[in-house]
Amino acid sequence: MNAVREGRVSTGGARIGSLVARAPRRTRWDPGGLELVELVARLRGVPALLLLHPSRCTAAVAEARQLAMYLMHVVQRRTYAEVGKFFGRDRTTVSHACAHIEDCRDAPTFDSEVMALEAVLSREPVPEQEPVTERSRAAHETC
Repeated sequence: MNAVREGRVSTGGARIGSLVARAPRRTRWDPGGLELVELVARLRGVPALLLLHPSRCTAAVAEARQLAMYLMHVVQRRTYAEVGKFFGRDRTTVSHACAHIEDCRDAPTFDSEVMALEAVLSREPVPEQEPVTERSRAAHETC
């Protein structure tokens, strides 16, 4: 996530093209959604296609998918139903994912990571953040 904060992450590029070719049909004509999925997958260290896979996969993939759903809802201003259709999930699953990410945002380190992603996706400068303390780091470990 430090790469996001430091502005070293690019959201465009050739990787999106390869993802489009392999993505489920429901997502192929949504470059903004695919760009978001690719960015979250790269930063979380999971394959992008697994975020679109119908199974839950591992906990790391599920958490990355929840974060991608949240960002699609908040940054791209899509409804739960639209996000659910993109990911092949029900709108209530998207609602749960958004609520979970909001709960995790109580931890300052996680919140600063999400703010950095929001800034990259909305093409805004990354806001200044307060220093991370051991106490805030421990709070993040619960999410």
